[in-house]
Amino acid sequence: MKLAFSTLGCPDWDLETIISKAEEYEYEGIEIRGVLRRFDLTKVPELTKKVSEIRKLLESHGISIACVSASSRFSSPDADERKANLISAKAHMDIARSFNAPYIRVFGGEIPDGVERGRCEDYIAESLKELGKYAEDVGVKVTIETHDSFSTGKHLAAVLDKVDHPMIGALWDIHHPVKNGEPPEDTMRYLSGRVFHVHVKDGDFTRYTMLGEGKVPTLKILRLLKEEGYDGYLSVEWEKAWHPELPDPDVALPQYARKLRQYLSQIGE
Repeated sequence: MKLAFSTLGCPDWDLETIISKAEEYEYEGIEIRGVLRRFDLTKVPELTKKVSEIRKLLESHGISIACVSASSRFSSPDADERKANLISAKAHMDIARSFNAPYIRVFGGEIPDGVERGRCEDYIAESLKELGKYAEDVGVKVTIETHDSFSTGKHLAAVLDKVDHPMIGALWDIHHPVKNGEPPEDTMRYLSGRVFHVHVKDGDFTRYTMLGEGKVPTLKILRLLKEEGYDGYLSVEWEKAWHPELPDPDVALPQYARKLRQYLSQIGE
């Protein structure tokens, strides 16, 4: 397993700083969620107009882009809204392809009032099937996160079962299912064979904490991932952009990297 961090954790760093800090803290990859608080990546010129320059910078520091994270979500009953989110997701897939990133991240979203869960699953599955076709063309897989109304493996699996496409899989944010009362063993059982990417964060479910100081059984989850044969990225998602009171990235990102390497050593990784 390899280490990455999401740029959500360093909202005030430019891309050059992000890349150099990743090398300094001994991460292998970065997950692009935003750059300098610009979260629509299609409007970040460093990612659209300076591709060659940034690719050379990444290569010089030995850093890969692990995932390109979009804000697209597909739970709305409004077909036009879903279409707009599809267009955005495909644009983020184009960015991912230009940097040889293997995945993009999307959300299911919140179930709107008055919409049955099963119907909402259908909206999301229909959208993901269309993204699956585009994924085949561009060679970038799509991960849907355990998030919002689909924060557990059980609920996310219900969507993935309806999609049943090899280019569509799960992003297991290890915090969200535990917070929602689902044991990690159950999450893995529901998502087995379909975990493409992993988000790591710890907390006591009222606030986020340094790794090992909260209630998320990270070591147990890493053991489950190893047993599953997972060899992708463990991407630290330190939500500094959304929670400015959190410790700065210069504190959190090195601590998470050290602790993750300690855990990986304990399980023989």
